[in-house]
Amino acid sequence: MTDVEVLSQLIDSMGDAVDKLEEAKSKGRISEFNRLKEFILKIQKKIDDEVSK
Repeated sequence: MTDVEVLSQLIDSMGDAVDKLEEAKSKGRISEFNRLKEFILKIQKKIDDEVSK
């Protein structure tokens, strides 16, 4: 898998997670919201690592 493909996959995953995060927030699901927020931050770090290569 190329760097561009990895980045694309990470960005797609982040987009999906953001949608789920917004849904969890609107429905008051605090634990799900916090779990998704942590997941998004991990993806963000992976994107930063990929871009820094």
